[in-house]
Order: sequence, then C-alpha cells, then structure tokens
Amino acid sequence: MKTDPPYSGTINIAGNIITANDPTAFVSITDAGHGERVMFDRRLNTFKKFDAYLFDAKFDDGLAAEIQVNPEFGSQDAARLEAQKYGPAIGRLPTALRASVKSVWIHRGLNPFGGGNENLLIHTEQAKQYQRQGILEETLVHEGAHTSLEGHNQAAGWILAQQDDDVFISDYARDYPVREDVAESFLPYLALRFHPNRISQTDTTKILETIPKRIAYFDAQGFAMHPVAPAFPPLKLELVKASASSGLAEPYNGRPQTAERLIEGPHDGAWFWNSDDRGKDPTPWFSVMLEKPSVVEWLYIRWKAKHGSVGARPMRYRVLSSVRRGSRLSNCFG
Repeated sequence: MKTDPPYSGTINIAGNIITANDPTAFVSITDAGHGERVMFDRRLNTFKKFDAYLFDAKFDDGLAAEIQVNPEFGSQDAARLEAQKYGPAIGRLPTALRASVKSVWIHRGLNPFGGGNENLLIHTEQAKQYQRQGILEETLVHEGAHTSLEGHNQAAGWILAQQDDDVFISDYARDYPVREDVAESFLPYLALRFHPNRISQTDTTKILETIPKRIAYFDAQGFAMHPVAPAFPPLKLELVKASASSGLAEPYNGRPQTAERLIEGPHDGAWFWNSDDRGKDPTPWFSVMLEKPSVVEWLYIRWKAKHGSVGARPMRYRVLSSVRRGSRLSNCFG
C-alpha cells in the first residue's frame, strides 16, 4: 500500500453525518407478544436462547424487521420503549443497508454494536454513548453495510478498486480487508455523495484522494438510498457540442473516436474519463473550483489526451445542476 490510512475507524470521521432530524423510513411498531429466539449477546460473546419481547417494525419502502428485545428489560412496555427508540434511527439508513435486515437484537450493556446474520445488534448503554458522540446512525450505517452489502467484499470490481486505490480508508479496514473494507468505506461515501456539507473540506479531500476507485464502484451500483437525500443536487453535465482532433484518425481502445468518446483515460488531476485502458466506461465525474460563487450555465473544456492525440479537443457542456459549498462546486457527475 502506498501510504497509511487517514483514519483509525470511519464512524468517528464526523458526528451527525446523519441526524435525528433527518427523514426516516420507519412507519410503525406492532406488538407481537414474546417467543423463544436465538440472539447473540456480546456480553456473553455467544448465541443464546431468550424468551424475547417481539415487535414487528415496518418501513415505508416495504421492508420490515422483527425487533427482539432481551427479557431483562422486565416488561412488554419497557421493551416497547426500546424498540420505539431505535426503530426511527434504523429507518434513517438507506434502503440498500436495510434490505437484508430481518431482525434487530436489543440488549443492555456497554458493548459494541454488530451486523451480519441478517441482523443488527444493539447494546443500549453503548447506544447512549454513541448518541452523546453524535454517531448513533453512523454506527448503524457501518453495521447495516455488514448485513446488506456483505456480497461486495469479494466482488471482482471491489477487489480491483482496492488494488487501484492502493490504500485503505482506515486502519480497521486495512487490518481486516475482507471483513471491514466495504463497511468502513460506505459511510465516507455516503457523507461525500449525500451530505458533503456535514464534513470538513479536509475530510472531503482525504476521502477523495484515498478511495476514488471505491467511490466509483459504489456509484456504479445504483444503491437504493431512500430516505437519504443529497443536501444539494450533484453537478450534471449534458454534452452539447464537441469536435475531435483531426490528428487522431485511428480507433483508441478498439473504439472509434466519436464526439461522445473524446476523453481518453483515466487521467490524473481532473478525474474525468470516458473510457479506461480496458475499454470500459465508469461513471465520469470531476470537480470544478470557482474563485467566487457563480451561476454557471455552460462549461467549455479543452482536453489534451495523454495517449494518441496531438491536439486539444474543445467540448461544450450544459450545466444541468450543481453542488454549492461556499465557492466550490464539488462531487461533480457527468
């Protein structure tokens, strides 16, 4: 790896990337009595059968989960309060992270949360500590990624992104690359793409410079992100007019050099490409820095390719939407 990770763990990058005031997909909880359930208790570090209090949680995207509460809370009413407390927080996770969550285990104890096993594990004293730090939902994002995105850990595209980035976002991801890298990378991705105004410019730069290929991988998945919505719409471009250099007559990457395929790459610096050296087409994006806040309707770009072309190629783009952070248009998609 080319450098040390910028973080020890990503749930602590910034508090309140997701807040209690954000929308939730949570709809309701219905009492379902009690019944024997096998639950993992981190205090015991083992699975154990409990006669748990049961509640059916429903979400507005059609997902549902059974909330199983340890009988140590003493009554259905006390258990219901716990279920009602964490249902809305879980509902703030995007659909993609709740898709495989079939149950939620709630115990007392100052012990770490957990994910996997089609489940989210909550220990309530630990939850209070996370709330004080402003990272309750952030921790649930991490655990939800374990539960619902586990199949990406060893996907060919993910492994290629790891190799191309050549560094991990955190020590935790580096130390457990198969188990933790997706979960550790997803929260920074969510912050960057959906709540860029809730992290610092320093953190934005760290994330973009450390895991650009992983970000592109997540972009390409088309994850269902309801109810998470971007703070601002991304900058979107529409190619209006472009002309190829007369000096490039041969195909590049085995494809003709048409007006729609003018940029060869990938390139350093501008982070914009149309086809890579394998002839594939990842989602192009780049960042535009403005000295002053401006309304930009058109972008004219002249790009000299690294390979094959001797001349710059003029392209005219219409700006369909943009992200504004002070004087910066960032996280731009084309």
